[in-house]
Amino acid sequence: MLAISVSHSHAARQPINTRLQNLAQRILIDGRGRARSISHQKLRESAIHRLRAFLFEAKRLKTKPFPYPHAKEVVERIERKVIECLADLEALPASADPETIKTGCSVSLRLVMDYTPLLGFISRSTSTRNSFETYGPLLRLAHAVLGPSGRLVISSEWDYTPFVLLYGDLNGFVFLGLPAPEAGNPKLTSIAGHELGHPLWTDKDLKNRYSAEISVCIRNRIEDTWNEYNMLFPEISREKFANPFDPQVSHTWLLSWNWALRQLEETFCDLVGLVLFGEAFLHACAYLIGPNTGRLRSPEYPNLRRRFENLRTAAGTFDYQFPNEYLELVQDDPAPQGREIGYSLSLADFALQRFFPSLIEEIGKIATEKHLPKPNYTRIRACCENFKNMIPAPKECNLADIINAAWKFTTSQWSNEKHIAESDHARILSDLVLKSFEAIEIRERLR
Repeated sequence: MLAISVSHSHAARQPINTRLQNLAQRILIDGRGRARSISHQKLRESAIHRLRAFLFEAKRLKTKPFPYPHAKEVVERIERKVIECLADLEALPASADPETIKTGCSVSLRLVMDYTPLLGFISRSTSTRNSFETYGPLLRLAHAVLGPSGRLVISSEWDYTPFVLLYGDLNGFVFLGLPAPEAGNPKLTSIAGHELGHPLWTDKDLKNRYSAEISVCIRNRIEDTWNEYNMLFPEISREKFANPFDPQVSHTWLLSWNWALRQLEETFCDLVGLVLFGEAFLHACAYLIGPNTGRLRSPEYPNLRRRFENLRTAAGTFDYQFPNEYLELVQDDPAPQGREIGYSLSLADFALQRFFPSLIEEIGKIATEKHLPKPNYTRIRACCENFKNMIPAPKECNLADIINAAWKFTTSQWSNEKHIAESDHARILSDLVLKSFEAIEIRERLR
């Protein structure tokens, strides 16, 4: 009886135990779900806080006295992008899928990381360290090179190498960084010609134009130097090399292809600077990068002597004078070590020289099509004569004329001006150049 009772009792309790187990499992699942939900909501809250902090700084930046409108315009455009991202995150319900929350937070983080350095750049563009007199003439030059819709922001940066920033989602904006220690040296304005070459290279889609041809050129060069290639890559037979895009083969030459494309772009930009500013661009290059840094050569640039030799060739093509002493002053930086790297770099260097004549032809066509302004030796001489009398440049002189005159003029011609200390000559010349830039701007605005 007891046994039957026990047996019956066990049978009756089974559903109760099952229900308890199911309830416990549901509690565990719900607890984990809530934990995940709380964790992702914290992630979302952190992202919202980051965006609000960024917007606070952007708002403060807009209160600065911007010397020209494009800097404030780009802050407002960035601000709109961040506000839109913030609104998307705030609109996510508490029940939103965790992956959706993570994606939104990731997008917001990239936005903040991408644009924070740019806000810093724009903030420095308002510093009185900048020579604001150069902005108007350089903006007009940028319009001549890139089109009338181009926008320019110039800043003095704590990097001695001039650079340009281009943001794909801020189309039309060019951010030009010039070395802060040289902010008061208007003679170096000509280096902006090189930096304007980078967006022009992009606008003309020259990377895609040369990409396939460089690939063929490098592979043909490997065929011509097969013994050297085979010593470095003995596992690649001629039969295997016949399929150059096989992963085992492509890794042996794609680095050279990439370096060659970068060298072509940098050389193209040198040619843009040369066409726009003539001899003044050569002086600025020698000043900023000669004789060399003594550091390992960057494979993405031609070696220094080759770079100046190419500029000499191009100067002859465009009827500019080239100071031959610069070839004696510059020295190549040390080459990277290693036979494989050396061979890969030699392929890139070969490809550059193979297409260098094509680059000269390309920039010549662009200069003709766009009617790019060029320096004129007659106007340069007239400008030098004005400087001799401590008068700003004649009204017919353009930006390139003035900068070339500044390089050509020797302040020793002021030696008879006893009331002016020789130590002040460089400053006075800079002031004359900047006043000449201002005069260009005033005349343009009055037209």
